[in-house]
Amino acid sequence: MTTTTSPATHRPDPRVDFVTVNLPDALLYDTPLLRCFHATITDAESGTEPPAQIGTVSGWLSHIPEPSTLHDEATAISVDAERLASTLTPLVDHLTALGEWADVVLLVDRMNLEPHARGHHLAGHILHRLAESLFYPDATVLVVLEPEPQRPEGGPLPAGPERDEAMQRLQGTYKEAGLQAWEHTTIWWATHTAGA
Repeated sequence: MTTTTSPATHRPDPRVDFVTVNLPDALLYDTPLLRCFHATITDAESGTEPPAQIGTVSGWLSHIPEPSTLHDEATAISVDAERLASTLTPLVDHLTALGEWADVVLLVDRMNLEPHARGHHLAGHILHRLAESLFYPDATVLVVLEPEPQRPEGGPLPAGPERDEAMQRLQGTYKEAGLQAWEHTTIWWATHTAGA
C-alpha cells in the first residue's frame, strides 16, 4: 500500500486537517498503455484507527503520453475514458507550442468526497498527493478531468438550478487548485510536477 500525507491548505474544518491518499501496491491494467487506479482518501487526523475514509478517486494513468495511441486505448475502455482522452492531442499540441511537455498522463474519472469533507478546497491537494503516489519524482504530469457535481449520497446531480450552483462551486475549487477549462469544452486540465 502506498500512502502519502500532507497538510492541506484553506480548510476551516480541523477534521480534515490532513489528507491521505491510499493506493494498492498492485494496480490493474485495463490496456497495455492505460493503467486503472482506485484510491481511497482518508482523514489522517480523524482520531480513529484506521483513519476515517472521506472519499475516493479513480481513473487511468499512462507513462507513455502518446495522444493518438492513448485515445484508441481509452475508447476500448469506456465512454468516460474516451471523452477525457479525446483532449490529449490538442492539449499536448498546446504544451508543445508553449515549449513545455508532459512525461505522464493522469485521467481522473471520479473524485467523490463525503458531504462533510466538501467545500474545504481539497481537490488540488488530493491531485497533488495522487500524482506524488503514482509517478516518479519530478515527472511532469498532465492532469485531465471533467467536473461532475455529486449528490450527498453519491452519484451525479440531475440537471437543474442545484446542479448549476454546485458546478460553479466545483469549477471554482478546480480553478483555485490550478486547473483550467480547455477551450469551450467541459474538460479541465493542468500540469503538475510530481513531488514538487
